[in-house]
Amino acid sequence: MENMCLRKEFPRIDLNGLRINDSVTLIPAYGQKKKFKLKRTEYHFNTGDIENAQVNKTQVSLPQMTRFGAQLEMRLISLTNEKDSYERGRYEVRTLNNIPFKLNGQTIYHCFPERGDIITLGYNQIRFDIPTSDSSSDEHFPVSQKVCESDISILIEGETGTGKTRMAGMIHEKSNRAGRFVHLNLSSFSKGLVESELFGHVKGAFTGAHSDKTGALLEADRGTLFLDEIDSIPKDLQVKLLLFLDNGSFRQVGGVGMKKTRARVIFASGRSLDELVQSGDIRKDFFFRLKSGMNITLNPLRDEPEKIEMLCRQFSEKKSVFIPDDVIEEYKKIEWPGNARQLLGHLEKKRVMLGGKMAWDEMDLSLKHSNLESILPSNVIPMHKWKQNYAMRILERFDGNIKKASDVLQISQNTLRKLVAE
Repeated sequence: MENMCLRKEFPRIDLNGLRINDSVTLIPAYGQKKKFKLKRTEYHFNTGDIENAQVNKTQVSLPQMTRFGAQLEMRLISLTNEKDSYERGRYEVRTLNNIPFKLNGQTIYHCFPERGDIITLGYNQIRFDIPTSDSSSDEHFPVSQKVCESDISILIEGETGTGKTRMAGMIHEKSNRAGRFVHLNLSSFSKGLVESELFGHVKGAFTGAHSDKTGALLEADRGTLFLDEIDSIPKDLQVKLLLFLDNGSFRQVGGVGMKKTRARVIFASGRSLDELVQSGDIRKDFFFRLKSGMNITLNPLRDEPEKIEMLCRQFSEKKSVFIPDDVIEEYKKIEWPGNARQLLGHLEKKRVMLGGKMAWDEMDLSLKHSNLESILPSNVIPMHKWKQNYAMRILERFDGNIKKASDVLQISQNTLRKLVAE
């Protein structure tokens, strides 16, 4: 390694700037990708008559697809006067032959690249990778490996979008079970079809049963059956499912003999099961059976803003994009009524629109406007509802006479009928 590098002061570069030991991925116009780590204080990039990306000490070569070859120099700039200046340095890139290059799609001659940036050289790409962190580690995973590998049933509760499906999938992956992960959302089927989807049926069991159906329980044999929206299961099926949970046996619709499966069952509910028991929608014996296994509650993002940062870091590493710290801090101030699903969906939309660097923009501002309803007092009446209530009061005053009420309100009779019918 060279003993010295240039010394300048670039305070903002210290945050996200490209530094020693960072990883670079070369994506040539043709040929295979090549990854290397920045170990030297100076590199030279050029295009030439070659078929694959090549790295030879400080020389980096890429295929030439344009008339004129490109030459770039990348040098480490010190941010300190201390002896370990190369460790605190950040890289600077400039053209050597006055031919511009592109940084994240913008044509330039000089830059201080940051992690997540992409330099386009001809038809080649130089991607400065985002370093992985421990944000995606399972250190705080709420289920022990011992429980994951057991047959104990698990109930996951939480608002919509909190990651119940993702949690169930992670438990299955850690369980090392030989069978499949089968996801069955009970609320997506009509009451008459739920039993067939869950337990299966034999040919001729009912009108339309033209062939045998295996059913989710048998499909998940030796694997995991994830029953999502368990709070929507009909009461008559709660008894049948309860019997299966007790002895592992069940009867298919129209079947004669009993079937057995070694499927491990994970339940999820977006509503409070305690309240559903009180209202009579969930049987008490079924409720106690669900609660007898392990219970996991996933809190909404508004209660755990640190999860927002974790999800952003994981998304950043998985999608190879860069989300600045100041953007993440702004995200922590948003309530995210759709929780993790809404956050990840928003990040994906920004990735598609913006590419590698995801700065704060109008798409983010729209989130704050969409959350206006959450900050209004709970007794605020929507305008359309207020209009409907007012129209109904006028109609009552005239004993239901549509013509007189519409004349007073100065609207047509059809408009009044539509208004009170909403």
